[in-house]
Amino acid sequence: VTSKDLTKMAAKRCWSLVFRRYVPRLRSGFRRSLEVVRARKARFGIVGGLVSLGTAFQTYSIAYAEEVSNAKKNSNPLVSRFEKFASETSADGKVAIMNTAGLIKSLAPDGWKDARDLDPNELKQLDLVLSKFVPSESNSLAVGLRSEHFCMIHCLLTVAPMDYSLTFRIADRSASGTISECQFLDMLMHILPPSVDRYGFDLEASGHLPIFGKNGDKELSFKDFEQHLSDLRQAVNTACFNTIDENKDGSVSALEFGRYVLSFGPRNRLTDFEMGLAKNRDKKKVMSSILVDLESYLQYQQMHDSHEHIEQAIRIFNKARKPFSLPEFSHLIKGVVGINFTDQMLNALFTIFDTNNDGTLDSDELSHVLYSAKTRGVFEDKSYLRKVYDCSTGCFYSEIGYRFM
Repeated sequence: VTSKDLTKMAAKRCWSLVFRRYVPRLRSGFRRSLEVVRARKARFGIVGGLVSLGTAFQTYSIAYAEEVSNAKKNSNPLVSRFEKFASETSADGKVAIMNTAGLIKSLAPDGWKDARDLDPNELKQLDLVLSKFVPSESNSLAVGLRSEHFCMIHCLLTVAPMDYSLTFRIADRSASGTISECQFLDMLMHILPPSVDRYGFDLEASGHLPIFGKNGDKELSFKDFEQHLSDLRQAVNTACFNTIDENKDGSVSALEFGRYVLSFGPRNRLTDFEMGLAKNRDKKKVMSSILVDLESYLQYQQMHDSHEHIEQAIRIFNKARKPFSLPEFSHLIKGVVGINFTDQMLNALFTIFDTNNDGTLDSDELSHVLYSAKTRGVFEDKSYLRKVYDCSTGCFYSEIGYRFM
């Protein structure tokens, strides 16, 4: 063996020892490094996944909150009706405005086409009354209503004159005999329909109500309060009658009046009314011959105001809930409620309310028609199952649903 071979063998042995001693360490170290990198990647992946999940949940929550907000907005019939008939914008172009003509159109039944536009003189008279409740957008007499003003006017129209005294006493918490603007606005919050969002109802932001003075420091006595609300009701109801008086002769037929009244409720009421008259041509001829003037129309509005009193009288004197005839209906209206309709008008009203055309009236027929007309068809009387569903849904969103917003 030469020295050269010995050198090769020694080098090979040396490298073998080095390889056996250090390479496994390097290999294990490399493996540990890979494991650390993988663990960090997994850790970063989990964190990234959680961040992505949180971002997605936040995005979903915002979208869900907007969806719920839009659903509440769309489910508010007053706001929806305002947006439908608001045809103008404020001076800054940011707020929708409804003019007086739009207000009267919004109080008509949906789909009612047999109505005329009010002439300038009629609009001017209505503007004069509304200007006491709505701050002016400009120096002109024309009134522009914002959504909160529209809700206020609609709610004030649903307060019956016989309830003015009670409403005033509730607002007058200090028992001073007068109410301030703040007390008046607080009263409105209590008589707003449940579907109106209280948090979005801000009358103070749109300026002081003119009936309380320019600076809102004037107080109203009950006499002034009653007079303002009576003037408002008289002006609006007169304007509504003028829209159905197409010929401007001061009267409409009972047939057209019946179609107008029943158009506020579900479509099947008007359909049943038309079918009943189609089968009885003599009754249709009688309905066409009876004339309803402004005085009779305003008396009919008193029935809306007496809606709850009529129901109470029926519950007391008709506990068996038996249908009642025309003479009993006449006694109910004249004797109990105190409205002196003519015999022809009573006959016409009985025919209108008798939606199933059986010649008698039951409490449900009378109550449903009066409720629909009183609320101008905006808040329809719901079935029992619908009320249970709405109540359950409202409880869910108030107690649990808010956590998902």
